[in-house]
Amino acid sequence: MKKMLICSAVALFALTACKKDTGKKMTVVKDCTGSYLRSGGKDYHICNESKVASFADGSTVMASYKKVSDCKEQEGKVICMMYHENEGWIEITGIR
Repeated sequence: MKKMLICSAVALFALTACKKDTGKKMTVVKDCTGSYLRSGGKDYHICNESKVASFADGSTVMASYKKVSDCKEQEGKVICMMYHENEGWIEITGIR
């Protein structure tokens, strides 16, 4: 009985550990200040903009991301002087 419980626990852990993150439904927003993912009325500034290069402004995507404190990839990039309120930098880990 003990072996069966242990095997069941290991199998359950293995199944949940392999669960693929399907992402979150978000909207791509692009303007002269950069590219953003919008969810729930909040915009998240994309550090790795190349991930959304093939998506048009206003496109709906499924995206996974992680928050980052700063973005070395965007340092020195010339942007317009418009202010775009956002929730900080994110790095896209998956998008479709």
